[in-house]
Amino acid sequence: MMDSASSADCSENIVLATYSSWADRDKQMGTYRAIGESMEITVLLGTNWTINSPLADKVKGRLGGYLFKTTGKA
Repeated sequence: MMDSASSADCSENIVLATYSSWADRDKQMGTYRAIGESMEITVLLGTNWTINSPLADKVKGRLGGYLFKTTGKA
């Protein structure tokens, strides 16, 4: 995550990232939107964090945030 303050691969399909500002988070979301045009992607985003994982929708109830999900078909 190029625009994150820190990030970690929690497993082979879960990436957690934190951001210094909303602008940095939104910049990363632009990258996710571009990726989502050609492949399926699920991202849960909060004020200054994102979780990129096919399982992100499973933790939304506990963490809150907004779910961004694409099918990869533009």
